[in-house]
Amino acid sequence: MRPLVRTALTAATAAVLVCSAGLAGGSATAAPGTPAPTADDATKTSTVTLITGDRVTITTGADGKPSYSIAPVPGVDRTGVTFSVNTVGLDTYLIPSDVAELAGASGVLDRNLFNITRLVKEGLDDAHTMSVPLIVQRADGETVSGVSGLTEGHSVDVLGAYAAKLKKSATGDFGKQLTDAATTAVPKADVKAAKDRRSVVPRTQLAGKAGRLAGISHIWLNGKVKAADWDVNLTQVGAPTAWNAGVTGQGVKVAVLDTGIDADHPDLAGKVDAEANFTSAPSMMDIVGHGTHVAGTIAGTGAAAPGVRQGVAPGARLMIGKVLDDTGQGDLSWAVQGMQWAAQNGADIVSMSLGSGPTDGTDPVSAALNQLSEQYGSLFVVAAGNTGPAASSVSSPASADDALAVAAVDSTNTVASFSSRGPRTGDSAMKPEIAAPGVAITAPKSSGMKATTPDPEYVTMSGTSMATPHVSGVAALLKQEHPDWSWKRLKAVLMGTATAASGGTYAVGAGEANAPAALAAKVVTDTGKFDFPLGESTDPVSRTVTLTNTGDAPTTVKLGSTTDGSDVPAAALGVTPAQATIPAGGSVEATVTVDGSKVPVIGTTATSLTGALTVTPDSGTALRLPVAASRTRWLTINAHTTTGAPAAGAFTAVLNLDNGTYTSGQLGASGSVRVPVLPGRLAVTSTIQERDAAGKPINSVVTADVPAAANSIALEAKTAVPIYADLHQGGTREEMGFYQLSRVNETTHSLISNGMIGGGAYGPLERGAMRISPTKGKAEDGTVWLDEHWTLANEDSSNTTGDATRLYDLVWHRSSVPANPVHTLDKDDIKRLAKVDTDIYGLNEDAHRNQMGITAIGEEIVGLNVTTPSYVQAPVHQTRYYTANGIYWAKLGFHSDMVKGGSLSTNLSKLGITYKDGQHTSERWWGGPLGANGQAALIGDNLRTNMQDLTDSDGHLGSYGEFTFPQVGTGGMRIYRNGVALTSAGGNTPVDGSTEASYRIERAYDAQNVFPSGGRISSVWETEPVKANADGSPALLPLANVVWSARSLDLSGRLTAGRSTVLDVQATSTALDPADRRFTGALAAYTLDGGKTWRSVKAQAVDTRGHYRFTVPGTGLKTGTWLGVRFTTQDRAGNSLSQTLLRAALVR
Repeated sequence: MRPLVRTALTAATAAVLVCSAGLAGGSATAAPGTPAPTADDATKTSTVTLITGDRVTITTGADGKPSYSIAPVPGVDRTGVTFSVNTVGLDTYLIPSDVAELAGASGVLDRNLFNITRLVKEGLDDAHTMSVPLIVQRADGETVSGVSGLTEGHSVDVLGAYAAKLKKSATGDFGKQLTDAATTAVPKADVKAAKDRRSVVPRTQLAGKAGRLAGISHIWLNGKVKAADWDVNLTQVGAPTAWNAGVTGQGVKVAVLDTGIDADHPDLAGKVDAEANFTSAPSMMDIVGHGTHVAGTIAGTGAAAPGVRQGVAPGARLMIGKVLDDTGQGDLSWAVQGMQWAAQNGADIVSMSLGSGPTDGTDPVSAALNQLSEQYGSLFVVAAGNTGPAASSVSSPASADDALAVAAVDSTNTVASFSSRGPRTGDSAMKPEIAAPGVAITAPKSSGMKATTPDPEYVTMSGTSMATPHVSGVAALLKQEHPDWSWKRLKAVLMGTATAASGGTYAVGAGEANAPAALAAKVVTDTGKFDFPLGESTDPVSRTVTLTNTGDAPTTVKLGSTTDGSDVPAAALGVTPAQATIPAGGSVEATVTVDGSKVPVIGTTATSLTGALTVTPDSGTALRLPVAASRTRWLTINAHTTTGAPAAGAFTAVLNLDNGTYTSGQLGASGSVRVPVLPGRLAVTSTIQERDAAGKPINSVVTADVPAAANSIALEAKTAVPIYADLHQGGTREEMGFYQLSRVNETTHSLISNGMIGGGAYGPLERGAMRISPTKGKAEDGTVWLDEHWTLANEDSSNTTGDATRLYDLVWHRSSVPANPVHTLDKDDIKRLAKVDTDIYGLNEDAHRNQMGITAIGEEIVGLNVTTPSYVQAPVHQTRYYTANGIYWAKLGFHSDMVKGGSLSTNLSKLGITYKDGQHTSERWWGGPLGANGQAALIGDNLRTNMQDLTDSDGHLGSYGEFTFPQVGTGGMRIYRNGVALTSAGGNTPVDGSTEASYRIERAYDAQNVFPSGGRISSVWETEPVKANADGSPALLPLANVVWSARSLDLSGRLTAGRSTVLDVQATSTALDPADRRFTGALAAYTLDGGKTWRSVKAQAVDTRGHYRFTVPGTGLKTGTWLGVRFTTQDRAGNSLSQTLLRAALVR
């Protein structure tokens, strides 16, 4: 059966990232003269070790798209484990089957522990840290000491938890304890006691064979919060009017939780009453400049610019909590510690210009904020975030119920493009709630900042970080005027008196903070907003609001309502009574009603109502309270295994086939979950993992459409049937299987996907272990995509020993799931496959285990960017077959030194490989000598470099890896511009890109002989003059590169003593003028004593395209000697490369 090919959707906004293979097909032929990899082939590889003892390798191509390869940490037995593969937005989760229930709605394990995208983004990959940061909560509140590899840190009291770090070397044992554990309910008495002191109450805990983990109720990723990025103001919020009235925030305590402070700045001298450092930074000094800017906006005196600028509340007193380190990032636990310190020490206002990503407001930091507000009475003012204009992008802890979430507007009171938008993810609640100036805000500059600015005392920044302190300052003014007002009243008055702003309720909430209006308010309310979750109801829904007259005389108020836009009639929102008289110090109630029958359910652009309640007293400030009525409804999803038991831990996603919105959830122990959805036709998918009576895994992907008007759906694994591939003549077994079922809205280009992967590095994959539900009568035609990647191997081989000599990598795309989804290839199908003779070399070893992982992308293949690599007993010759036309293959190779416990590895990759039907070609992996490759580009005033310290004879790119600490291998780079050394020589180096300059880049990597071959290499590139492109596109530096090969190497990667060795070197030029891309000659030399002495030999040009050859005589090649080589060449434009390999090959 042939893969189907048609035009793919141009965007997938909801679910699956495509494979990293670029659409420019690469040659699969391996031969002397293989072109050196170019910038288009440049890759970036990183690894992430999960707490379960699994290691994920992420390979990212030049197009920025990742491929993932999953394998156990060497020495850890994970046989039989499968993974659900789920992508939500841009985040990819890989959840092992044996902890799926713990990561479900029962909530012991935070799903972010398996969010590969976030782990890499936050610098928690193996190259940056040898431990996994956690927040661990025990049901009894005790410490978590005694767990092997787990180091306990500071307490996080409001969570009843402790920060901890798990050594990645201990994840195998830690994961086994997790997989052996059962869960039990926390005793009611403990739950009751916890409610009095914790923001997150334990409900379940680990038990059974959990060992030292018994009693743990939550394990969260101690992820990163960061300063809300920065990119007109005092008069906008009316601060001068307040000052003229004698209100400056005098005596109000405002806590700033940020990057620290420059307390010696003239505007802030003497302003700080308390400070605490919760980070690993050595001091309170603000190196980033963010915290000083924020503090100055709140309470700066303006001493450095009298009469020009000062803080909104210059009389306020400051409490400074440093919760972000000197890079502008911090652990979640640091933020919670700072919040607790501020609230417990009497902060009236807590200003937080930071965030950690969108949530539904139930995450640990948001929960802590809610509890601290209720317990201590502090008003938390929090930046909404800078990920706008995307909807539902308000970050935590601004997403907390009790937080006052702040958007940014410009000088015209229009929402800033970067400002995060609502509604809140999950329940569509109104967020953000208020706005303030956040564009081009000038405030005090910390002396710790390295940046040079026109004014040494001030710096201009933009962001919701800058908007937040404006609101905090107005809150301080209001608190001075009314010291007895609660945080709830402060929040309500700030919202009710805000000035309407451009952008809409879900962008700016109530509008821009208005200090004079807030200070003048006499009539106040007990809430600042109204949320109406309508669902699909057409009935009226009402809310009661209490209006209080704080003045000393009676007042009559007129009540009215307005709606935004033209899709919802004004009559949909109403209030009674229309008028009321409130005695001095008294209160009245009013009822706000949304008529569901007048709010469109579906079929128009409006799926919600936004508007406002207006309260106009006969004197004083009028109020405008925002109203939002969402059409979100709750769908209950029940899932069952093949035996009818609850499918605990199943990951489930829902796609709205009418408007393209999506959501997801994970089932708890009851096999049920409620998820918020908008009205419309709904498609649901789920991954259900279980084991049969014999302990063998059964993995099912199930999908169904929700019947019209239904509020629940059941997904049954018993409806799924086996899915696999086979040859008509038999003789094969499953080596690896991965399939991804997507539901798609072809109008909005949105989709959701659920998939399963098994076999490969996780042991034998039983035929029939993978199952899927047929879609006929269950799913609407045209909304189903099924993508499959099956690897078959000769049946007389073993998955665990890796002795396969014949393998088939087969890919299909289908637009439905038939009643019998099994593929059987006939003779003609097999003839159309590409045949690739594959040699996998040893690295100076007679026998070792490599791993080969392969992923695919096609014109309409979606989501096959995950693999679990197959073991290979190398050196070996294999015959491999691949699906041809329309498929682009990404091949990933891994070699681990098992003698040293897998602590050393080499990784290679090749992206964008394509084949023609029936093509017969060959390739080599780890063919030596092993060289290096360099790429660099000017982008504006930045020089970006991508150095690959490992390439083989077929031009595969890669790196050396060490999973020990401290690492032995060292790498360094020097960059010269017009002969002058640059002070910074990292992956992103500041330069003057506007003028032409020549560059010299020196790169060296030395692993001190710990690798069995290679690992000691240096390169020097010199270029012709080049400058950045005016349009900001990358201007590639014309770096020459080479690929090495040696005819005399055996499959073990060694030379024969006494036998001459012929080395081929293929040079590639990227000179700016194509006419200059021919080489003018080359020099070659070799060493047999580690580089102490060198002997020159003639480098003969084989052709005019950069192919050179030289011979090392056999007289000096003695057993046990390492051959080292050096090659230098230059193209016609003067771009040159000199590369030295000190451990090119060992003589046997």
